[in-house]
Amino acid sequence: MFTIDYTHIYMYNWNQSSHSDYTRKLSRKECMKIAFLRHSLTLLADDDSSRVLSPEGIELARQKRAANGNPEFDVIVHSRKIRTRQTGLIYAGKEDDPNVKTYAVPQLWMLDYYGSTRVIDAAYDRFGNSGVRSYFDHCSEAMYEFANGATDALIPRFMHYSERGMKNVLVVGHAILTQAICVNLIGDGPLPADLLDDVLGECEGYEFAFDINHYKFEFVGLLK
Repeated sequence: MFTIDYTHIYMYNWNQSSHSDYTRKLSRKECMKIAFLRHSLTLLADDDSSRVLSPEGIELARQKRAANGNPEFDVIVHSRKIRTRQTGLIYAGKEDDPNVKTYAVPQLWMLDYYGSTRVIDAAYDRFGNSGVRSYFDHCSEAMYEFANGATDALIPRFMHYSERGMKNVLVVGHAILTQAICVNLIGDGPLPADLLDDVLGECEGYEFAFDINHYKFEFVGLLK
């Protein structure tokens, strides 16, 4: 059985019960629905920050939105990369709304405080999009450094959104990094094999329920 070294998770150990028992305890009013999504297909560019969605990526995001029931979101969160904001607007059905506000969170991309960016980049050259299990096996400290920083940035935002009555949140990020955040949010609860071994495709992700009262996250399922 796969296990993770939880000594690196320093804030969000939820001690959850089983998924089924936990889900039954949550009411609709208590829960925030959070969709974590990888950005869609992009055009190639010399500068990673300038990569934008390709025509195929735009169409794919529209198709994924339709396939998942045209979901509605109260707020869109994304990294500083253009492609994540574009994906969020399309997936949320807001691409034609010039007045929509979105929120960039730098920690959804790698901030190289202790050299973790080089470690994760090297691991990506080796493993690619092979599932997050390989990364935690190979460079767990770097992965937790990133995941903890992203979690620290996201949790206060989720609480703030909840206080303002926002219950449906879309977070758009990047492949392996999005999976690392989701592993961290589950904490020491049971980790679904889908989350550990799934190769996350463009514009795919995961849905979570966030119990506001108890600060607990529940993995709901895949967004394909």
